Amino acid sequence: MHFGIEVKFLDPCNGFSSRAARALWQTVSYTDSEFDLAGRPVRLKYALLFSNLSFEQERSLLENLGSTRENDLAPRNRLPC
Repeated sequence: MHFGIEVKFLDPCNGFSSRAARALWQTVSYTDSEFDLAGRPVRLKYALLFSNLSFEQERSLLENLGSTRENDLAPRNRLPC
């Protein structure tokens, strides 16, 4: 069984919402793709997205979680940008 890992840095100061959505869908699409591994076609059973948001300190930079506004439009008083 094979699985995929997509690693991304999701910058909360630079187009976070659209980049996060694209990273998620890119990861999901891996399970619908076929890869050549040692001359054999392989389909992944699972795909994992690993990002800087895996760390609490990075997640705490995001504001207005659960808000109806995207984080890209939210006021920035805690972010370093």
